[in-house]
Amino acid sequence: MLTALIMNRRPEAEFLLVAPTIEIASIAYKQAKGTIRLDKSLSDLFHVQDNLKKITHRVSGATLMIKSADTDIITGSKAVGTMIDETHQLPKGLNASRCLYRATGCSD
Repeated sequence: MLTALIMNRRPEAEFLLVAPTIEIASIAYKQAKGTIRLDKSLSDLFHVQDNLKKITHRVSGATLMIKSADTDIITGSKAVGTMIDETHQLPKGLNASRCLYRATGCSD
């Protein structure tokens, strides 16, 4: 998803990484944050907001939000790109199909 942010040409684009649980979302966020932190040019290019699990491209204003698969959390997203992490874990939840539907920008 960081590569998508770098390659993106659309100003203020929203990207979304959806994980089935808060724990998995936290792992995904820490990995992206760590990648940025270890590279000076990426640190200059991105603004990392821990409290929101949000990464913003400083030039284009494009953002990457990392969220757990909860219909209340991902409602209203109009993401340009969405990655669903650990999809094999989603069927364990009661609202898996609804979460996927909303995460991909559809509404019900």
